[in-house]
Amino acid sequence: MWRQLQHFAERFWKTQFELSLHYSTLLALALSLLLLPLEWVIGWAVAVFVHESGHFAALHVLGVPINRVRIDIAGARIDVTTLSDREELISAAAGPIAGLILAFFAFKLPYICFCAFWQSVFNLLPVYPMDGGRIFRIIAVGLLGEITGERICNVVNILLPTVLFIAILLFCLSKCG
Repeated sequence: MWRQLQHFAERFWKTQFELSLHYSTLLALALSLLLLPLEWVIGWAVAVFVHESGHFAALHVLGVPINRVRIDIAGARIDVTTLSDREELISAAAGPIAGLILAFFAFKLPYICFCAFWQSVFNLLPVYPMDGGRIFRIIAVGLLGEITGERICNVVNILLPTVLFIAILLFCLSKCG
């Protein structure tokens, strides 16, 4: 079945690439099916598929050769040759944009709408290697130069997750007591 999926994708996109699935993806899917209602698992799977298809479609439209698509617990990784800043920016933005478009059109399907919207919002956080972090890095380096832009990105990569973690922890603690 996996080869059939790769063959379909290659025929649809008219390009050849290697498609690999890490065992962690199957483990995450199995755990999700055990722990969550089926509607949420389907919503999550559709949102992830559309999000990653947005990246893939952008690269395809830009004419960037795709060497390999690896799917693991952290999402899909599309291996390509080196991208220009413009190609990287368009590719990074395409996933969240595709997810937000899905959320807009799937408003009558609340599980898909919810998963697509929040996955897109989460992916737009300016933390590398998420899409927002890739976009933020390109903009920061472009506006401030490589050294200053990278330094700011490194600070945001440490500070933002720390602040979010503390805020979530304090929120949870306030609800417990």
